[in-house]
Amino acid sequence: CLYLTSFGYKQASPVNALALSALIYLLLLPGQLFQAGFQMSYLTVTAILLFGLPLGRTLNQLLPLFPHIPQAVQNRWQKGLTASKRWILDALGVSTAAFLISALLGIYYFQILPSYGILINLIALPVASLAIIAGFLSLLFSPFLAWIPVSELFNNAALLLIKCIHLFLGFTSQLPFSSIETDPVPAPWAAAALLSSLGLIGYTYTCSGQDGHRFRQLGTTLACGAWILVLIS
Repeated sequence: CLYLTSFGYKQASPVNALALSALIYLLLLPGQLFQAGFQMSYLTVTAILLFGLPLGRTLNQLLPLFPHIPQAVQNRWQKGLTASKRWILDALGVSTAAFLISALLGIYYFQILPSYGILINLIALPVASLAIIAGFLSLLFSPFLAWIPVSELFNNAALLLIKCIHLFLGFTSQLPFSSIETDPVPAPWAAAALLSSLGLIGYTYTCSGQDGHRFRQLGTTLACGAWILVLIS
């Protein structure tokens, strides 16, 4: 859906594309609305788009490298450091947003909280994105499989990346204090935590660019973290 929106005359909106894909998915399989996989996937991506990406931009603004050296006159290693810093902080913002929402759902559905969730996401999310791209390319080239067997190449690449993620998650699950087991959480408490967190995320997104938006981002992060502590206590 996101790629299709790029063919229009208006600027592509990832949020609108996500909503359209969810609508199509639910029209085909309405029961998925009540499944943990659907909720974790779509709500986590929603949090990434509305909160994670703006948070990454804010972190980069707060922690500039070589602020007194124009980019045009920076040498190669300065540009490399700046690009690396930008990528790391953007990934940290995305990882934080993904962890906050997925943790709330994970506590409710699975009674478990991954202690290293934010750090794990820094590695797992980029690899998962590459797997999704490889899978999309495999589907794109599948009609030409008889002439150009590149579809199988991309498909195997996606499988390899997914296997790497599984091995990485299996390794991290063996680390000390890798997860915290929790008691079952009543559905009303879980719903209140999730809906209020999403509401704060949506409000913070609408205030992007306004005075005090950094404090709103901090407040939203702390509020979501507080809900996690309430649910595991």
